[in-house]
Amino acid sequence: IKDGTPVIALSTVPRLCEKTISSIREVISRGALVTCICSAALACEHAIPCADMIMLPSIADIFAPFPTATLLQLFAYHTAALKGHDVDKPRNLAKSVTVE
Repeated sequence: IKDGTPVIALSTVPRLCEKTISSIREVISRGALVTCICSAALACEHAIPCADMIMLPSIADIFAPFPTATLLQLFAYHTAALKGHDVDKPRNLAKSVTVE
């Protein structure tokens, strides 16, 4: 991590919030630009030190991965599209997908 490195932090589970905030502070001290994706309830309860914050609706902890994963997938798709990458044919796909 160096000055200007973009970091996306996830904070959707209350029992891990303090550890997440500690990690966020660590990368901020190294110059990272942190965007935090968190539930609305956690954002209100804790002072999360992020440059930008995306708040998800308050839902049961067990369901939190669903909107979070959807948001991350959309973020990855649009980032790749903005950078001009072919989102339907990612590089090195053959290395990560095996055929039986």
